[in-house]
Amino acid sequence: MSTYKALRKNPSAPQVSEVLIAALREIPVAALSDNMHRNIGTVGLRPYHRPGKHTMAGTAVTARSRGGDNLTYLRALEFCRPGDVLVIDAGGHIDNAVVGGILSFYAASIGVAGLVIDGAIRDVAEIREREFPVYARGVTHRGPYKDGPGEINVPVSVGGMVINPGDIVVGDQDGLLAIPPGEAEVVLRRAHDARERSQHHPRDEGGPLGPLVHRRAGSALQQLMPGVGWARSLRGRLLALAHALNALLPRAPSRRGLQHERQAGLSAGEYPAERKVPPSVSPARPGRPAERPARDARWSPLSEGAGGAVGSAAG
Repeated sequence: MSTYKALRKNPSAPQVSEVLIAALREIPVAALSDNMHRNIGTVGLRPYHRPGKHTMAGTAVTARSRGGDNLTYLRALEFCRPGDVLVIDAGGHIDNAVVGGILSFYAASIGVAGLVIDGAIRDVAEIREREFPVYARGVTHRGPYKDGPGEINVPVSVGGMVINPGDIVVGDQDGLLAIPPGEAEVVLRRAHDARERSQHHPRDEGGPLGPLVHRRAGSALQQLMPGVGWARSLRGRLLALAHALNALLPRAPSRRGLQHERQAGLSAGEYPAERKVPPSVSPARPGRPAERPARDARWSPLSEGAGGAVGSAAG
């Protein structure tokens, strides 16, 4: 440890293997978070860069200083190696920006994997044009001070999440997550297994809705975005949802099926099961007598009642 201009500096922790980092870049942060009890991650920080194709992942180099002062962060870049993520604990101070377009551009040029700032930034229009990951709590046009003091490579708290030097920091448009190096392989394996299970649902699952889900949610996504893993994952989840919905819905016979059954019964000289009377007689409704059967064509209203008497007299 050394001190210079009230800065306490510690050597950077060993970098995580490139193979592990490359594997984590293929997994969404949400999938990793689901396998870490869903209670770890930053709160209040948001991405300000243009979305990229891969998850940000790298070894943490940490820095802490008083709010609105970025002298420590300028010195911390000297401790960053290609593939590291610089994590800045500015105490959530958003009155003065500690990172802007120049500093973020320089960090990207030396191979830094991303910047995480629990504070304010500026030059947002420039930062949003690049895919270089920049996460921050807020934005302001007011620039920083450069007085110190500060600390480099010490445990910090960013967005309510504790990050130690050497932790693996991952991030995408959903947020940020810190993974201890000793737990990374277990978390990665569980997330990978969960994705494999969601992507290998049989196509015939989901009952009658299964083919529809597969055609419209699966094939359409694959045609629009071929080779994207989350499209296959979404298709599997939709198939599972369709299967659950079909299990809850009553299986009523179709109208066409009922018509075929009724025609088959009438052609055999039988009446349908729900109709035990001749077709010319309607079944009685509750509280009403059954309707009369159809009379002879020569019948008229005058043949009964008063008309009946007239008819008899005429006869």
